[in-house]
Amino acid sequence: MAKVIQRNWLLIITGLLVISLLVVLLITVDEKTDLGRCSFGGIDYRKGDFVQNYKANTQCYCLGSNKIKCDDQNDFSISYSTFSTESLLFSYTYQNYLEKEEPDYTRVLPVDLNQTSEYLEIILEREALCGDNDLAPSQVGFYEFRGNSLILTTMTNRDVKLYDRTCLISNVFKIYSKMPEIQEGFSVLYQNELGQLFDLNVCYYGEKLFSTGDSFKHLTQNKICSCEQGSVICK
Repeated sequence: MAKVIQRNWLLIITGLLVISLLVVLLITVDEKTDLGRCSFGGIDYRKGDFVQNYKANTQCYCLGSNKIKCDDQNDFSISYSTFSTESLLFSYTYQNYLEKEEPDYTRVLPVDLNQTSEYLEIILEREALCGDNDLAPSQVGFYEFRGNSLILTTMTNRDVKLYDRTCLISNVFKIYSKMPEIQEGFSVLYQNELGQLFDLNVCYYGEKLFSTGDSFKHLTQNKICSCEQGSVICK
């Protein structure tokens, strides 16, 4: 009886050793062949490695067999529940086509800001997909006052049957709603449709907002001030 038990243990141990050797062999083959590697830009990557510069603004990884997977940069799943369109006049226009396959949704360019006693107008440019004949995609604008900030955002039609050419578009947000009490350090942000926030670098001076490049008089001194990337500089 003891010999039978001993023989069974030997079979089990032998089986485990065989399985271990097979696993080691598969890993070795996987690493030394294209099964465990990817090649991009003249650089070889092992399975699981981050592949640099494969796709702009996106995390991409080697899956092996020369396959590279990127995090979904087109996950347009943000919530608009806290945003409003009340007292907002929103418009959009086509600017020009861009010589690139895909839009860079992180490229947001502040253009101008105008504040009167009746409204606050903010103009920005961003990349999107347009149609032929200078057709800008249909879109809707939203805004939200949050703390000491104003956040702007959009919802853009991305029907690839209608829009398949990368372009630059202009968005105009004209808010007639009463502004909340603004304090020093007030900011205007744009939230793209991936949920990323971008500071439009406005300046607050003398109870008024200015955009980068604007010039204005100092309140008490004989100086000219300007808004430079969110900071007031007076000379």
